[in-house]
Formats: sequence, structure tokens, C-alpha cells
Amino acid sequence: RPVVEEQVKSLGALFVKVDLGATGQTAQGDASEINEVLTSYIRHLWRSGAPYYRASETINSVAAMSSGLRRLLYPGWDLCRQWLEKEPTQHHVAILFSCLLAFVTIAFLRGWVRVGLLLMVGRCGICRPCEFLDARRGLLILPCDINYDQSYALLIVEDPKARHHPTAASRQNRRIEPRDLVAALDLVFGPLPSDAPLWPASKETFRARFKMLGRTLEVPVDSHQRSPSGSSGQCSQVLDLGSLRAAGATDLYSLTQSLDTVQGRGGWHDRKV
Repeated sequence: RPVVEEQVKSLGALFVKVDLGATGQTAQGDASEINEVLTSYIRHLWRSGAPYYRASETINSVAAMSSGLRRLLYPGWDLCRQWLEKEPTQHHVAILFSCLLAFVTIAFLRGWVRVGLLLMVGRCGICRPCEFLDARRGLLILPCDINYDQSYALLIVEDPKARHHPTAASRQNRRIEPRDLVAALDLVFGPLPSDAPLWPASKETFRARFKMLGRTLEVPVDSHQRSPSGSSGQCSQVLDLGSLRAAGATDLYSLTQSLDTVQGRGGWHDRKV
């Protein structure tokens, strides 16, 4: 615990230091001090078994606070690259459409209408979970909003993940095409005021309900959940909210055989992804 407190204290002091100098260029000496704190924190995350994203997002957060820092944080990124070499990235498992329909059906039977609809939005719109969980009604463009000049819906993403890249768009949209789903979105979300959230509760509540649906169907949604055969142990094939985006991208590529189409609809900046 003392080690953790020391790391957190050092990291907090680092953010204050960077924030105070965010308007100007960062000196090389300041960058050396910042890199020393960052690399120490990343090593602590590795030793404590923390997930990789905490290391990468910490570096991104520091870089976003000062224009002169982004190109000077290479020691931290070198450590992150070594991390990935030792611990390869695990991709989200794509959820089968029939399985997703079962999730949605049970959600509707329990009265969780918004849960079921947003699960379908995540899959059909190839959305990241935060994109539909943080969205407001004003960001969901339905046919009724534009005098039914189009049959599909659009979900506007105000803060896309790649927004800090020099050539990336600052805003994106996710296209939702199935007409029955669009009609249901129109019925449920259409009457809401523009500032009303599509999901009115916390993200943790949504994830908890997703896991409850998975356990009802005996689908693995926890890494330590028992397998369908009844044997215990860690399960590597686990469904989570990221499985919706993976499924939407997989289905679209199977339908079109076009990487450009998948990249454009999913809003990926890097074709390699």
C-alpha cells in the first residue's frame, strides 16, 4: 500500500505540473522529469497486474495537456511496446447475432427496453460502448427529425477515440440501418428532449444488467464464470460490451468484403486495426 500511495502522489503532482505549464512549450528538463514519473508508474502497473489501457491512457492524458509534450514521451511508449510484446492484445469476442437476439428478448421481457435497444445500436452501429452510453437524444438523428427524408438513423460521436490525431475528424457518426430497429428507436427515444441521455443510469448499471442477461443464458460474461459443461476455472472466451462492435464489424465485412467500408463505418483511423 505505501508503494501505491507513493505512485499516486507522484502521478498527481505530475498532472498539476503539466497542467500549470500547458499553455507553453515544455522544456527538455521538464520532459525528463515527467518521463521518469511516467515510466515508474507504468512499471508499477505492470508489477501489480493492472490492465494495459491504464498505462496507455495515462500517457495520452498527459500528452493532451501540453502541446510540447506529445513527441517527448517516447520512454513511456517504449515501455508500453515492451508490455504488449510480453502480453499480446486480446481482441473482443464477436457475439453471434442469434445470441444477441436472445439477450435483447430477455431484456424486453424484464422491462429493460433501453438496454435491449442500446445493445442493438452498439452492434448495428459498430459503436464503442461509451459512444451509446454517453449519448444524448440530440446526438441521435432519427428519420422523424428530418421529415423522414432518410430511412436510417445516425448516432453522432462528439469525442471519437482518434480525435487527437492530426488527420482524424473531430466528430464522427455511426449509421444504424435496420428499419425495425430504427422504428423502435423512433418510438422510444423520439419523444425525449434533446438534452435527455439515451441511458439515464450509470455505465456500471448497464454492464451489470448485461452480465445478468448473460448469466441467465449461461453465456460466459465473467472471466471466472463456470463453463456450460459445469467445470470451473478461468474462461478465455468472454463476452463483454466490446463484443457488440466486434460483431458489427465482422458481419459488415462478411457482407461487403470491403475493409474501406468497415473502416469508414466503424470510425477506425488506422487501417491496420
